[in-house]
Amino acid sequence: DPKTGELLSPAALNANIGLLVVAGFDTGAHTIIWALYDIACFPKHQAAIKAELESNNLLRKKGAPHKDLDFSTLSTLPYFNACLKESMRMNPVGATGTFRVLDEATTMWVPFITSHNSAHNWLDADDFSPERWLEEEADQVADAKPSTTQPPRANKAAYLPFSEGRRNCLGMNQAYMSTRTVLLTLLSRFWFEVDESKMKDRKHQIENSALALVMTLGDGLHLKLKPHA
Repeated sequence: DPKTGELLSPAALNANIGLLVVAGFDTGAHTIIWALYDIACFPKHQAAIKAELESNNLLRKKGAPHKDLDFSTLSTLPYFNACLKESMRMNPVGATGTFRVLDEATTMWVPFITSHNSAHNWLDADDFSPERWLEEEADQVADAKPSTTQPPRANKAAYLPFSEGRRNCLGMNQAYMSTRTVLLTLLSRFWFEVDESKMKDRKHQIENSALALVMTLGDGLHLKLKPHA
């Protein structure tokens, strides 16, 4: 307890561990699923990730030397991280958002999926475009005023995959670290393709995604994996 200095009771410890698991692992798992699906849908973006991994000696090919992934590497792969951010923009697993009580008479609810996919907030909102996060515009401050002509390509003020403020996602750091680690481990070893015999087109998957505590793919995830040659 930060106020008393006393250790947490077993009951309080169990409650906090359970919350971290739900907040960090469950949402992280679904974020991985959506990211793999998005990357598999767009070979040109997957090829760019592969090239980035290869240039950093992280691509695992049979008989070829490579470096092991470590914590310091996670934030040094701009194109991969841009693809992950774009997937989290289009498919935020906490899609329904959270409630905020402003006063006794006012409760506000902002579903993140609407903020992330609104044409009022994003230029080319329906396009999976990782490049938007690599452009100079992506460095705008979070409290930038809305444009009077057209929305920005990358809008930090409208990007809320972990909510915002003092009550943002408790498991954010854990989820982001584990998500990137798992995705990079898989992408460094395999090329992914959508199994079209089991999954309908992308439009169908997005329109039929299930909104509950986390947003899931309507038909589940069915991919074909090919080891990097």
